[in-house]
Amino acid sequence: MNIKTKKKYNLGSILLITSIIFLMNLPPVQALPFLSIFSINGGNFSLIKVTIIITSIIFFSLFFIKKYKININFMDVLIYFFTLSYLINISDIAKSIYLVIILTMAYFIGRMVFINGDMARLINAIKYGGVIQSLLVIYSVFIGPIIKPVEGSFLFKNFGNGLGSNMSDFRAVGTIGHPVVLAAVLTPALICWIISVFNNSKPTNRKMKLLNIFFTLLLTYSIYLTYSRGTWISLLVVIPLVLIKLKVKKRVFVLFIISITFLVVMSGNIINRLSLITEGDASFSHRLLMYFWSWNEVTSSLKSFIFGFGSGGSIYRLNLNPPIDKFLAIDNMFLSFMVNFGFIGLILMLVLVVKLIYSLIVNKNDVIWWIGCVLLSQSIVGLTFELIDWEQTGAIYWLLIGLGTSAVSKKQNPLLFIPKRKGMKNVDVKSLYSS
Repeated sequence: MNIKTKKKYNLGSILLITSIIFLMNLPPVQALPFLSIFSINGGNFSLIKVTIIITSIIFFSLFFIKKYKININFMDVLIYFFTLSYLINISDIAKSIYLVIILTMAYFIGRMVFINGDMARLINAIKYGGVIQSLLVIYSVFIGPIIKPVEGSFLFKNFGNGLGSNMSDFRAVGTIGHPVVLAAVLTPALICWIISVFNNSKPTNRKMKLLNIFFTLLLTYSIYLTYSRGTWISLLVVIPLVLIKLKVKKRVFVLFIISITFLVVMSGNIINRLSLITEGDASFSHRLLMYFWSWNEVTSSLKSFIFGFGSGGSIYRLNLNPPIDKFLAIDNMFLSFMVNFGFIGLILMLVLVVKLIYSLIVNKNDVIWWIGCVLLSQSIVGLTFELIDWEQTGAIYWLLIGLGTSAVSKKQNPLLFIPKRKGMKNVDVKSLYSS
Protein backbone atom coordinates (compact mmCIF):
# COMPACT_ATOMS: atom_id res chain seq x y z
CA MET A 1 0.00 0.00 0.00
CA ASN A 2 1.25 3.48 -0.81
CA ILE A 3 0.83 6.84 0.85
CA LYS A 4 1.06 10.14 -0.97
CA THR A 5 3.47 12.75 0.34
CA LYS A 6 4.80 15.96 -1.11
CA LYS A 7 8.20 16.14 -2.78
CA LYS A 8 8.75 19.63 -1.44
CA TYR A 9 8.12 21.31 1.87
CA ASN A 10 5.71 24.22 2.01
CA LEU A 11 5.32 26.72 4.84
CA GLY A 12 2.62 24.60 6.46
CA SER A 13 4.96 21.57 6.57
CA ILE A 14 7.79 23.57 8.11
CA LEU A 15 5.56 25.13 10.75
CA LEU A 16 4.05 21.72 11.57
CA ILE A 17 7.49 20.26 12.28
CA THR A 18 8.47 23.37 14.26
CA SER A 19 5.30 23.14 16.36
CA ILE A 20 5.96 19.48 17.27
CA ILE A 21 9.61 20.12 18.17
CA PHE A 22 8.56 23.10 20.32
CA LEU A 23 5.76 21.14 22.00
CA MET A 24 8.09 18.30 22.94
CA ASN A 25 11.01 20.40 24.17
CA LEU A 26 10.20 23.98 25.17
CA PRO A 27 9.65 24.56 28.91
CA PRO A 28 6.61 26.38 30.33
CA VAL A 29 6.68 30.18 30.31
CA GLN A 30 6.73 30.17 34.13
CA ALA A 31 10.26 28.78 33.91
CA LEU A 32 11.45 30.96 31.02
CA PRO A 33 9.32 34.13 30.92
CA PHE A 34 10.89 35.31 27.65
CA LEU A 35 8.99 32.49 25.90
CA SER A 36 5.80 34.47 26.53
CA ILE A 37 5.28 36.55 23.41
CA PHE A 38 2.41 38.58 24.88
CA SER A 39 -0.52 38.19 27.28
CA ILE A 40 -4.23 39.03 27.16
CA ASN A 41 -6.65 38.95 30.10
CA GLY A 42 -4.17 37.08 32.24
CA GLY A 43 -3.46 34.46 29.58
CA ASN A 44 0.11 34.04 28.35
CA PHE A 45 0.62 33.54 24.62
CA SER A 46 3.71 31.36 24.72
CA LEU A 47 5.94 30.71 21.73
CA ILE A 48 4.24 27.29 21.48
CA LYS A 49 0.75 28.82 21.30
CA VAL A 50 1.80 31.48 18.81
CA THR A 51 3.38 28.81 16.59
CA ILE A 52 0.15 26.78 16.70
CA ILE A 53 -1.88 29.87 15.79
CA ILE A 54 0.39 30.72 12.85
CA THR A 55 0.41 27.09 11.67
CA SER A 56 -3.39 26.90 11.72
CA ILE A 57 -3.63 30.22 9.82
CA ILE A 58 -1.20 28.96 7.15
CA PHE A 59 -3.10 25.68 6.79
CA PHE A 60 -6.37 27.63 6.64
CA SER A 61 -4.89 29.74 3.84
CA LEU A 62 -3.70 26.62 1.99
CA PHE A 63 -7.21 25.25 2.34
CA PHE A 64 -8.48 28.00 0.05
CA ILE A 65 -5.42 28.59 -2.12
CA LYS A 66 -5.01 24.93 -3.09
CA LYS A 67 -8.77 24.29 -3.00
CA TYR A 68 -8.54 21.41 -0.55
CA LYS A 69 -11.77 19.71 0.46
CA ILE A 70 -12.77 18.55 3.92
CA ASN A 71 -15.91 16.47 4.23
CA ILE A 72 -17.66 17.41 7.46
CA ASN A 73 -18.28 14.34 9.62
CA PHE A 74 -19.55 13.43 13.08
CA MET A 75 -16.23 14.21 14.79
CA ASP A 76 -16.17 17.70 13.28
CA VAL A 77 -19.67 18.35 14.62
CA LEU A 78 -18.56 17.32 18.12
CA ILE A 79 -15.55 19.65 17.94
CA TYR A 80 -17.90 22.41 16.78
CA PHE A 81 -20.08 21.88 19.87
CA PHE A 82 -16.99 21.76 22.12
CA THR A 83 -15.83 25.08 20.69
CA LEU A 84 -19.25 26.65 21.20
CA SER A 85 -19.39 25.35 24.77
CA TYR A 86 -16.14 26.95 25.89
CA LEU A 87 -16.84 30.17 24.02
CA ILE A 88 -20.33 30.56 25.50
CA ASN A 89 -20.05 28.84 28.89
CA ILE A 90 -17.13 30.82 30.34
CA SER A 91 -15.74 31.08 33.85
CA ASP A 92 -12.24 32.18 32.80
CA ILE A 93 -11.70 33.99 29.49
CA ALA A 94 -8.01 33.01 29.46
CA LYS A 95 -9.01 29.35 29.67
CA SER A 96 -11.45 29.77 26.79
CA ILE A 97 -8.72 31.29 24.62
CA TYR A 98 -6.39 28.46 25.65
CA LEU A 99 -8.91 25.81 24.55
CA VAL A 100 -9.49 27.51 21.21
CA ILE A 101 -5.76 27.23 20.52
CA ILE A 102 -4.90 23.86 22.09
CA LEU A 103 -8.09 22.00 21.19
CA THR A 104 -9.81 23.58 18.18
CA MET A 105 -6.78 24.88 16.25
CA ALA A 106 -4.68 21.78 16.98
CA TYR A 107 -7.57 19.60 15.80
CA PHE A 108 -7.83 21.57 12.55
CA ILE A 109 -4.06 21.24 11.99
CA GLY A 110 -4.39 17.48 12.44
CA ARG A 111 -7.22 17.37 9.91
CA MET A 112 -5.00 19.17 7.40
CA VAL A 113 -1.91 16.99 7.91
CA PHE A 114 -3.17 14.20 5.63
CA ILE A 115 -4.52 16.56 3.02
CA ASN A 116 -1.25 18.47 2.89
CA GLY A 117 0.69 15.19 2.57
CA ASP A 118 2.58 15.64 5.85
CA MET A 119 1.95 12.49 7.89
CA ALA A 120 5.45 11.05 7.32
CA ARG A 121 6.94 14.37 8.40
CA LEU A 122 4.70 14.46 11.46
CA ILE A 123 5.87 10.98 12.49
CA ASN A 124 9.53 11.94 12.10
CA ALA A 125 9.00 15.20 14.00
CA ILE A 126 7.46 13.22 16.89
CA LYS A 127 10.26 10.64 16.81
CA TYR A 128 13.16 13.06 16.75
CA GLY A 129 11.45 15.55 19.04
CA GLY A 130 11.35 12.71 21.57
CA VAL A 131 15.02 11.92 21.00
CA ILE A 132 15.99 15.54 21.65
CA GLN A 133 13.98 15.59 24.88
CA SER A 134 15.46 12.25 25.96
CA LEU A 135 19.00 13.57 25.50
CA LEU A 136 18.03 16.58 27.61
CA VAL A 137 16.67 14.21 30.25
CA ILE A 138 19.92 12.23 30.37
CA TYR A 139 21.93 15.45 30.63
CA SER A 140 19.73 16.87 33.42
CA VAL A 141 19.85 13.63 35.40
CA PHE A 142 23.52 12.72 35.16
CA ILE A 143 25.26 16.07 34.57
CA GLY A 144 23.12 18.80 36.06
CA PRO A 145 19.68 20.45 35.87
CA ILE A 146 19.05 22.52 32.76
CA ILE A 147 16.42 24.74 34.36
CA LYS A 148 16.23 25.77 38.00
CA PRO A 149 13.07 25.16 40.06
CA VAL A 150 10.43 27.86 39.68
CA GLU A 151 9.89 29.70 42.96
CA GLY A 152 6.38 29.31 44.29
CA SER A 153 5.60 26.53 41.79
CA PHE A 154 6.00 22.77 41.52
CA LEU A 155 7.76 23.13 38.16
CA PHE A 156 11.26 21.65 38.04
CA LYS A 157 11.26 20.88 41.75
CA ASN A 158 12.91 17.75 43.08
CA PHE A 159 10.06 15.26 42.78
CA GLY A 160 10.77 12.31 45.06
CA ASN A 161 9.93 8.87 43.74
CA GLY A 162 9.06 7.53 47.18
CA LEU A 163 11.74 4.85 47.02
CA GLY A 164 14.18 6.42 49.45
CA SER A 165 17.64 4.99 48.96
CA ASN A 166 16.71 2.82 45.97
CA MET A 167 18.95 4.14 43.19
CA SER A 168 18.12 7.79 43.86
CA ASP A 169 15.11 9.57 45.23
CA PHE A 170 14.30 11.74 42.23
CA ARG A 171 12.14 11.84 39.11
CA ALA A 172 13.30 13.20 35.77
CA VAL A 173 11.53 16.33 34.49
CA GLY A 174 13.71 17.23 31.48
CA THR A 175 12.81 20.64 30.07
CA ILE A 176 9.07 20.01 30.55
CA GLY A 177 9.13 20.61 34.31
CA HIS A 178 6.94 17.77 35.59
CA PRO A 179 7.69 14.01 35.48
CA VAL A 180 4.15 12.88 34.60
CA VAL A 181 3.87 15.41 31.77
CA LEU A 182 7.36 14.53 30.54
CA ALA A 183 6.44 10.84 30.34
CA ALA A 184 3.27 11.68 28.40
CA VAL A 185 5.27 13.86 25.98
CA LEU A 186 7.76 11.04 25.30
CA THR A 187 5.17 8.26 24.89
CA PRO A 188 4.10 9.02 21.27
CA ALA A 189 7.77 9.08 20.23
CA LEU A 190 8.47 5.74 21.94
CA ILE A 191 5.52 4.07 20.19
CA CYS A 192 6.73 5.38 16.80
CA TRP A 193 10.28 4.15 17.48
CA ILE A 194 9.01 0.69 18.48
CA ILE A 195 7.18 0.54 15.17
CA SER A 196 10.44 1.53 13.44
CA VAL A 197 12.26 -1.40 15.05
CA PHE A 198 9.78 -3.99 13.78
CA ASN A 199 8.63 -2.27 10.61
CA ASN A 200 11.78 -0.95 8.95
CA SER A 201 11.54 -0.51 5.18
CA LYS A 202 15.17 -1.65 4.86
CA PRO A 203 15.54 -4.69 7.12
CA THR A 204 18.99 -5.46 5.69
CA ASN A 205 20.32 -2.08 6.79
CA ARG A 206 21.88 -3.09 10.10
CA LYS A 207 23.02 0.43 10.99
CA MET A 208 19.50 1.77 10.66
CA LYS A 209 18.08 -1.14 12.64
CA LEU A 210 20.62 -0.60 15.43
CA LEU A 211 19.87 3.13 15.43
CA ASN A 212 16.14 2.42 15.78
CA ILE A 213 16.83 0.04 18.67
CA PHE A 214 19.15 2.55 20.36
CA PHE A 215 16.58 5.35 20.20
CA THR A 216 13.85 3.00 21.43
CA LEU A 217 15.98 2.09 24.47
CA LEU A 218 16.84 5.76 25.03
CA LEU A 219 13.15 6.74 25.09
CA THR A 220 12.31 3.75 27.29
CA TYR A 221 14.99 4.66 29.83
CA SER A 222 13.93 8.32 29.86
CA ILE A 223 10.32 7.33 30.59
CA TYR A 224 11.55 4.95 33.28
CA LEU A 225 13.38 7.86 34.98
CA THR A 226 10.10 9.78 35.29
CA TYR A 227 8.69 7.08 37.61
CA SER A 228 5.28 7.83 36.13
CA ARG A 229 3.18 4.81 37.05
CA GLY A 230 0.31 5.89 34.81
CA THR A 231 2.57 5.97 31.76
CA TRP A 232 4.21 2.65 32.66
CA ILE A 233 0.80 0.99 32.92
CA SER A 234 -0.43 2.56 29.68
CA LEU A 235 2.62 1.24 27.83
CA LEU A 236 2.15 -2.24 29.27
CA VAL A 237 -1.31 -2.13 27.67
CA VAL A 238 -0.39 -0.50 24.35
CA ILE A 239 2.98 -2.05 23.43
CA PRO A 240 1.61 -5.62 23.14
CA LEU A 241 -1.21 -4.17 21.02
CA VAL A 242 1.37 -2.48 18.76
CA LEU A 243 3.23 -5.77 18.31
CA ILE A 244 -0.01 -7.58 17.49
CA LYS A 245 -0.89 -4.94 14.88
CA LEU A 246 2.60 -5.24 13.40
CA LYS A 247 2.07 -9.01 13.13
CA VAL A 248 5.54 -9.68 14.45
CA LYS A 249 6.73 -13.25 14.52
CA LYS A 250 5.37 -15.21 17.44
CA ARG A 251 8.85 -15.87 18.82
CA VAL A 252 9.72 -12.17 18.77
CA PHE A 253 6.46 -11.28 20.48
CA VAL A 254 6.93 -13.93 23.18
CA LEU A 255 10.54 -12.84 23.70
CA PHE A 256 9.44 -9.23 24.09
CA ILE A 257 6.74 -10.13 26.63
CA ILE A 258 9.21 -12.28 28.57
CA SER A 259 11.69 -9.40 28.56
CA ILE A 260 9.08 -6.98 29.90
CA THR A 261 8.02 -9.47 32.56
CA PHE A 262 11.63 -10.09 33.54
CA LEU A 263 12.23 -6.34 33.76
CA VAL A 264 9.22 -5.82 36.00
CA VAL A 265 10.03 -8.77 38.25
CA MET A 266 13.77 -8.07 38.59
CA SER A 267 13.64 -4.30 38.91
CA GLY A 268 13.04 -3.43 42.54
CA ASN A 269 12.44 0.20 41.64
CA ILE A 270 9.56 -0.63 39.31
CA ILE A 271 7.96 -3.12 41.69
CA ASN A 272 8.36 -0.82 44.68
CA ARG A 273 7.03 2.17 42.79
CA LEU A 274 3.96 0.28 41.58
CA SER A 275 3.41 -1.13 45.07
CA LEU A 276 2.83 2.43 46.30
CA ILE A 277 -0.56 2.40 44.53
CA THR A 278 -2.56 2.07 47.74
CA GLU A 279 -4.89 4.33 49.66
CA GLY A 280 -1.94 5.16 51.89
CA ASP A 281 -0.11 6.78 48.98
CA ALA A 282 -0.89 10.52 48.86
CA SER A 283 -0.81 10.62 45.06
CA PHE A 284 -3.18 7.68 44.62
CA SER A 285 -5.50 8.68 47.45
CA HIS A 286 -5.83 12.21 46.03
CA ARG A 287 -6.80 10.91 42.60
CA LEU A 288 -9.34 8.61 44.20
CA LEU A 289 -10.67 11.47 46.31
CA MET A 290 -11.19 13.64 43.22
CA TYR A 291 -13.78 11.23 41.80
CA PHE A 292 -16.00 11.92 44.81
CA TRP A 293 -15.16 15.64 44.86
CA SER A 294 -15.98 16.04 41.14
CA TRP A 295 -19.27 14.16 41.52
CA ASN A 296 -20.32 16.31 44.47
CA GLU A 297 -19.48 19.49 42.58
CA VAL A 298 -21.35 18.74 39.35
CA THR A 299 -24.40 17.39 41.19
CA SER A 300 -24.69 20.54 43.32
CA SER A 301 -27.27 21.92 40.86
CA LEU A 302 -29.13 20.81 37.74
CA LYS A 303 -27.31 23.42 35.63
CA SER A 304 -23.85 22.28 36.75
CA PHE A 305 -24.86 18.64 36.24
CA ILE A 306 -25.85 19.27 32.62
CA PHE A 307 -23.51 22.08 31.56
CA GLY A 308 -20.78 22.20 34.21
CA PHE A 309 -19.18 25.41 35.48
CA GLY A 310 -17.77 26.60 32.17
CA SER A 311 -14.24 26.77 30.78
CA GLY A 312 -11.93 27.38 33.74
CA GLY A 313 -14.73 26.46 36.14
CA SER A 314 -12.77 23.59 37.68
CA ILE A 315 -10.07 25.99 38.89
CA TYR A 316 -12.73 28.30 40.34
CA ARG A 317 -14.45 25.44 42.17
CA LEU A 318 -11.17 24.06 43.52
CA ASN A 319 -10.39 27.42 45.10
CA LEU A 320 -13.95 27.94 46.33
CA ASN A 321 -14.41 24.44 47.72
CA PRO A 322 -11.00 22.73 48.02
CA PRO A 323 -10.80 18.95 48.61
CA ILE A 324 -9.97 17.81 52.12
CA ASP A 325 -6.30 17.23 51.28
CA LYS A 326 -6.05 20.87 50.05
CA PHE A 327 -4.30 19.81 46.84
CA LEU A 328 -5.85 22.00 44.13
CA ALA A 329 -5.71 19.70 41.12
CA ILE A 330 -8.25 17.25 39.73
CA ASP A 331 -5.52 15.11 38.12
CA ASN A 332 -7.88 13.51 35.63
CA MET A 333 -8.64 15.08 32.25
CA PHE A 334 -12.06 13.40 32.00
CA LEU A 335 -13.19 14.52 35.46
CA SER A 336 -11.86 18.00 34.72
CA PHE A 337 -13.85 18.09 31.47
CA MET A 338 -16.96 16.99 33.38
CA VAL A 339 -16.58 19.74 35.99
CA ASN A 340 -16.04 22.33 33.27
CA PHE A 341 -18.71 21.21 30.79
CA GLY A 342 -21.04 18.90 32.71
CA PHE A 343 -22.22 15.44 31.79
CA ILE A 344 -23.10 16.56 28.29
CA GLY A 345 -19.49 17.56 27.71
CA LEU A 346 -18.14 14.39 29.30
CA ILE A 347 -20.41 12.10 27.28
CA LEU A 348 -19.58 13.87 24.02
CA MET A 349 -15.86 13.66 24.76
CA LEU A 350 -16.04 9.96 25.64
CA VAL A 351 -18.04 9.23 22.50
CA LEU A 352 -15.47 11.08 20.39
CA VAL A 353 -12.38 9.52 21.98
CA VAL A 354 -13.67 5.93 22.32
CA LYS A 355 -15.26 5.85 18.86
CA LEU A 356 -12.16 7.25 17.18
CA ILE A 357 -9.66 5.03 19.00
CA TYR A 358 -11.72 1.92 18.22
CA SER A 359 -12.11 2.91 14.55
CA LEU A 360 -8.38 3.51 14.19
CA ILE A 361 -7.16 0.36 15.92
CA VAL A 362 -9.53 -2.06 14.16
CA ASN A 363 -9.04 -0.36 10.79
CA LYS A 364 -7.32 -2.63 8.26
CA ASN A 365 -5.45 0.35 6.79
CA ASP A 366 -1.85 -0.35 7.86
CA VAL A 367 -0.97 3.35 7.82
CA ILE A 368 -3.29 4.75 10.46
CA TRP A 369 -3.63 2.32 13.38
CA TRP A 370 -0.58 3.81 15.17
CA ILE A 371 -2.64 6.96 15.81
CA GLY A 372 -5.19 4.91 17.74
CA CYS A 373 -2.44 3.27 19.82
CA VAL A 374 -0.96 6.65 20.77
CA LEU A 375 -4.39 8.09 21.61
CA LEU A 376 -5.22 5.02 23.71
CA SER A 377 -2.00 5.39 25.68
CA GLN A 378 -2.53 9.12 26.19
CA SER A 379 -6.14 8.58 27.24
CA ILE A 380 -5.06 6.07 29.88
CA VAL A 381 -2.43 8.50 31.15
CA GLY A 382 -5.13 11.20 31.11
CA LEU A 383 -6.77 9.33 33.99
CA THR A 384 -3.80 10.38 36.15
CA PHE A 385 -3.38 14.07 35.25
CA GLU A 386 -5.12 16.87 33.38
CA LEU A 387 -3.51 16.14 30.03
CA ILE A 388 -5.48 18.77 28.12
CA ASP A 389 -4.47 21.54 30.53
CA TRP A 390 -0.77 21.21 29.62
CA GLU A 391 -0.14 22.77 26.24
CA GLN A 392 2.60 20.25 25.40
CA THR A 393 0.38 17.19 25.81
CA GLY A 394 -2.97 18.80 25.06
CA ALA A 395 -2.01 20.11 21.62
CA ILE A 396 -0.44 16.81 20.51
CA TYR A 397 -3.48 14.88 21.76
CA TRP A 398 -6.00 16.98 19.83
CA LEU A 399 -3.77 17.23 16.76
CA LEU A 400 -3.73 13.42 16.62
CA ILE A 401 -7.50 13.33 17.10
CA GLY A 402 -7.81 15.58 14.04
CA LEU A 403 -5.35 13.40 12.14
CA GLY A 404 -7.26 10.27 13.10
CA THR A 405 -10.55 11.85 12.06
CA SER A 406 -9.22 12.39 8.53
CA ALA A 407 -7.72 8.91 8.51
CA VAL A 408 -10.93 7.02 9.25
CA SER A 409 -13.11 9.09 6.91
CA LYS A 410 -13.58 7.09 3.70
CA LYS A 411 -14.59 10.19 1.80
CA GLN A 412 -11.73 12.23 3.22
CA ASN A 413 -8.80 9.83 3.52
CA PRO A 414 -6.29 11.00 0.90
CA LEU A 415 -4.28 7.82 1.35
CA LEU A 416 -6.99 5.94 -0.46
CA PHE A 417 -9.38 8.27 -2.20
CA ILE A 418 -7.84 11.63 -3.17
CA PRO A 419 -6.44 11.58 -6.72
CA LYS A 420 -2.72 12.16 -7.11
CA ARG A 421 -1.98 15.87 -7.32
CA LYS A 422 0.95 17.71 -8.81
CA GLY A 423 3.97 17.63 -6.54
CA MET A 424 3.01 14.33 -4.87
CA LYS A 425 4.90 11.08 -4.95
CA ASN A 426 4.20 7.57 -3.73
CA VAL A 427 6.08 6.33 -0.68
CA ASP A 428 6.04 2.81 0.70
CA VAL A 429 4.04 2.63 3.92
CA LYS A 430 6.86 1.03 5.90
CA SER A 431 9.14 3.96 5.10
CA LEU A 432 6.88 6.13 7.26
CA TYR A 433 8.38 4.52 10.33
CA SER A 434 11.97 4.28 9.16
CA SER A 435 14.56 6.89 9.95
